[in-house]
Amino acid sequence: MSEINKMDVISYLNEIIEPSSKKDLISLGAVKDIKINDSKIDLLIELPTTAHHIKDKLKNEIVELLRNKISNDIEVNID
Repeated sequence: MSEINKMDVISYLNEIIEPSSKKDLISLGAVKDIKINDSKIDLLIELPTTAHHIKDKLKNEIVELLRNKISNDIEVNID
């Protein structure tokens, strides 16, 4: 696995669309912080929706996307 790059993570998160606004997470300003430490990615994301099922769905999409794009071996934490 190559080194994880913050700009790559931002680029990948552009692919995740928040359903109520129809905007990607970056354009929406929902990604507040990205921390990378070896094979661990910590994300601070604030979504405009309070619906837990939508938040859970988006979190699962983010984890799946980052593992597919980077490596299945990474750890992704989302707060």
